[in-house]
Amino acid sequence: TLPRGRTADRAGDVLAPQPVRLENVRDVVAGAHHSVFVTLNGAAFSCGHNAAGQLGHGTQRSFAPERVPFPADASGRDVAIEAAAAGYAHSLFADAAGRAFACGSNARGAL
Repeated sequence: TLPRGRTADRAGDVLAPQPVRLENVRDVVAGAHHSVFVTLNGAAFSCGHNAAGQLGHGTQRSFAPERVPFPADASGRDVAIEAAAAGYAHSLFADAAGRAFACGSNARGAL
Protein backbone atom coordinates (compact mmCIF):
# COMPACT_ATOMS: atom_id res chain seq x y z
CA THR A 1 0.00 0.00 0.00
CA LEU A 2 1.26 3.45 -0.90
CA PRO A 3 1.29 6.31 1.58
CA ARG A 4 -1.60 8.71 1.09
CA GLY A 5 -1.06 11.00 -1.90
CA ARG A 6 1.71 8.87 -3.51
CA THR A 7 1.18 7.20 -6.88
CA ALA A 8 4.63 5.71 -7.55
CA ASP A 9 7.11 3.60 -5.63
CA ARG A 10 10.78 4.46 -5.11
CA ALA A 11 11.77 2.81 -8.39
CA GLY A 12 9.38 5.09 -10.26
CA ASP A 13 6.86 2.37 -11.11
CA VAL A 14 3.37 3.89 -11.29
CA LEU A 15 1.19 1.84 -8.99
CA ALA A 16 -2.06 3.76 -9.36
CA PRO A 17 -3.65 4.84 -12.68
CA GLN A 18 -2.50 8.25 -13.86
CA PRO A 19 -3.64 10.23 -16.91
CA VAL A 20 -1.36 10.12 -19.96
CA ARG A 21 -0.76 13.50 -21.58
CA LEU A 22 -2.54 12.70 -24.83
CA GLU A 23 -6.01 13.60 -26.05
CA ASN A 24 -8.42 11.87 -28.42
CA VAL A 25 -6.86 8.42 -27.96
CA ARG A 26 -8.59 5.70 -29.99
CA ASP A 27 -6.42 2.71 -29.14
CA VAL A 28 -3.65 1.68 -26.75
CA VAL A 29 -1.34 -1.33 -27.18
CA ALA A 30 1.62 -2.53 -25.15
CA GLY A 31 4.79 -4.47 -25.85
CA ALA A 32 7.17 -5.86 -23.26
CA HIS A 33 8.67 -2.49 -22.34
CA HIS A 34 6.84 0.03 -24.51
CA SER A 35 3.39 1.44 -25.20
CA VAL A 36 1.79 2.72 -28.41
CA PHE A 37 -1.19 5.08 -28.66
CA VAL A 38 -3.29 5.78 -31.77
CA THR A 39 -5.34 8.98 -31.81
CA LEU A 40 -8.68 9.70 -33.45
CA ASN A 41 -6.96 11.95 -36.03
CA GLY A 42 -4.64 9.15 -37.22
CA ALA A 43 -1.45 10.00 -35.34
CA ALA A 44 0.59 7.42 -33.44
CA PHE A 45 2.61 8.07 -30.29
CA SER A 46 4.92 5.76 -28.36
CA CYS A 47 6.92 5.69 -25.16
CA GLY A 48 9.04 3.29 -23.14
CA HIS A 49 12.29 1.46 -23.85
CA ASN A 50 13.62 1.67 -27.42
CA ALA A 51 16.61 -0.69 -27.50
CA ALA A 52 15.57 -2.23 -30.83
CA GLY A 53 13.85 0.80 -32.38
CA GLN A 54 10.37 -0.38 -31.40
CA LEU A 55 9.23 3.16 -30.55
CA GLY A 56 9.59 4.25 -34.18
CA HIS A 57 11.48 7.44 -33.29
CA GLY A 58 15.11 8.07 -32.40
CA THR A 59 14.74 8.57 -28.65
CA GLN A 60 16.49 5.76 -26.75
CA ARG A 61 14.06 5.89 -23.84
CA SER A 62 10.94 8.01 -23.78
CA PHE A 63 9.07 8.62 -20.54
CA ALA A 64 6.31 10.62 -22.22
CA PRO A 65 4.57 9.70 -25.48
CA GLU A 66 6.32 11.06 -28.59
CA ARG A 67 4.82 11.19 -32.08
CA VAL A 68 5.92 8.43 -34.44
CA PRO A 69 6.92 9.91 -37.80
CA PHE A 70 5.69 8.15 -40.95
CA PRO A 71 6.68 8.92 -44.53
CA ALA A 72 4.07 10.89 -46.49
CA ASP A 73 1.99 8.91 -48.94
CA ALA A 74 2.53 9.13 -52.73
CA SER A 75 0.44 12.30 -52.96
CA GLY A 76 2.39 13.99 -50.15
CA ARG A 77 -0.36 13.67 -47.53
CA ASP A 78 0.29 12.59 -43.95
CA VAL A 79 -0.35 8.94 -43.21
CA ALA A 80 -3.47 8.31 -41.10
CA ILE A 81 -2.81 5.42 -38.73
CA GLU A 82 -5.88 3.36 -37.87
CA ALA A 83 -4.44 0.46 -35.88
CA ALA A 84 -1.33 -0.64 -34.03
CA ALA A 85 0.04 -3.79 -32.42
CA ALA A 86 3.12 -4.35 -30.30
CA GLY A 87 5.29 -7.37 -29.65
CA TYR A 88 8.20 -7.92 -27.30
CA ALA A 89 10.54 -5.56 -29.18
CA HIS A 90 8.64 -4.43 -32.27
CA SER A 91 5.62 -2.34 -33.25
CA LEU A 92 3.27 -2.63 -36.21
CA PHE A 93 0.97 0.03 -37.66
CA ALA A 94 -1.77 -0.04 -40.31
CA ASP A 95 -2.94 3.08 -42.13
CA ALA A 96 -6.29 4.03 -43.65
CA ALA A 97 -5.07 2.99 -47.12
CA GLY A 98 -4.34 -0.56 -45.94
CA ARG A 99 -0.56 -0.23 -45.81
CA ALA A 100 1.46 -1.74 -42.96
CA PHE A 101 4.49 -0.20 -41.24
CA ALA A 102 6.88 -1.96 -38.87
CA CYS A 103 9.75 -0.97 -36.61
CA GLY A 104 11.91 -2.68 -34.02
CA SER A 105 13.63 -6.02 -33.76
CA ASN A 106 13.59 -8.41 -36.71
CA ALA A 107 15.74 -11.00 -34.92
CA ARG A 108 13.25 -13.82 -35.53
CA GLY A 109 11.63 -12.52 -38.70
CA ALA A 110 8.82 -10.66 -36.89
CA LEU A 111 9.02 -7.79 -39.38
